[in-house]
Amino acid sequence: MHRRLKKFFNKPNFGMLYQIKKLTHVSLLEIIPGKGSQYCRAAGASARLIRFDKSAQTVLAQLPSGVKKLFSYFSFASIGKVAFRENKKYFNTKSGY
Repeated sequence: MHRRLKKFFNKPNFGMLYQIKKLTHVSLLEIIPGKGSQYCRAAGASARLIRFDKSAQTVLAQLPSGVKKLFSYFSFASIGKVAFRENKKYFNTKSGY
């Protein structure tokens, strides 16, 4: 693996779902490994890991909307909330402002 990628994936705040503890808040979730982050990408959003099923290799996560969804055991996620949650305070977000 490339040296820069190793440095990125070895950070403690980013890893596969099976490496993260239960009831942890995560963001930037992948539903299928390698497809890229698809859930909890908005500023201040996070999901909570509820249950791990080792036999089916799935993880049940509760999304910010309250929906519970299954994710692959080997999908990547970031621990904690997405940064810049103060984005909600800005009213005029047009380009050039």
